[in-house]
Amino acid sequence: MASTVFSDSQGLYLLGNDVVLEQMQAIFAALLSGQLGDASMPICVIPFDEQMVETEAWIAQHDQISLFSDADALRKWETFYEAIWASQPVVNRLSQRYALDHGNVHYARKFCAFDGPFQRFAVYDAVRGDALSQGLEKSQGLEKSQGLEKSQDMKKMVQPTTSKVKQLASNLAPIDFLNLNLPQFLDQLDRYDLIVEDWEWLKPSPGAVMDLAYVHHICADADGVDCSWARDPQNSQVGLLRNRLHGAQFFAAQAQLFTPELLTQLCQNLIEGGETRWINSLRWWDEAALFSYMTLRLDARILNRTRAKASVHPLMAFEQALSA
Repeated sequence: MASTVFSDSQGLYLLGNDVVLEQMQAIFAALLSGQLGDASMPICVIPFDEQMVETEAWIAQHDQISLFSDADALRKWETFYEAIWASQPVVNRLSQRYALDHGNVHYARKFCAFDGPFQRFAVYDAVRGDALSQGLEKSQGLEKSQGLEKSQDMKKMVQPTTSKVKQLASNLAPIDFLNLNLPQFLDQLDRYDLIVEDWEWLKPSPGAVMDLAYVHHICADADGVDCSWARDPQNSQVGLLRNRLHGAQFFAAQAQLFTPELLTQLCQNLIEGGETRWINSLRWWDEAALFSYMTLRLDARILNRTRAKASVHPLMAFEQALSA
């Protein structure tokens, strides 16, 4: 059954399952306390997989929380994600050096938010469990972590062994989720199609979600894409193309940004038009890379709130240390 979109509704989506139930409970507690700006904001949990027994029992205890149950939307996004990555070269699909869960289609379920009941929404991927949850857990008095020990993604990707990398990792400042006023955050959607708060745009070219040099070279000639605003990515200054890169662990948007017709066109561009080449070959498995491509191709109006916070961030040095 398809979800009904209410024109004046807004809410928070959590992608999760029983494994990350404590994270979701901590977020709900923060919401109820008023720390996120609106204690009455509804939450909709998007099931990451079938491990939902404890989560569904928790949801049943709270009228403010609902379970996303649109099977058609779940199937649509999984099919889209699977089709894109199934078209990748065999060498990419067989490589597990950089892959987290090796292209697990369940990560694409977070994009069901675009087909959900809220007109305006924020999405938090509790499964990825990045630095956002580190700051949240610390403030809620849960088990403390040092550096990237509680960052599931980075822990699987790299195992810092040198003292230099460990020191850089410990200096990574988490995005302060508890100081985020969700209503004010969503109000910015009056002027933007997508709002993110991550440091993806600061990553050095080898680790960026897009192949910056390639996209800059060809996108100005691609049908329907105007990349005249992009500077040479090799420039010492951060170019406008780089500024549009973002992750997918926490973002805000409005419903129906990606219509069925648009998804069909994007799928054709990627598979038949060869635009999977736009994506960094080391990030082929990453739904964040696919999401960044989708918003670039859409020419979406993007606000990344981290750009106003710092011009230099330890993440830059951390990535450089890992690639050295």
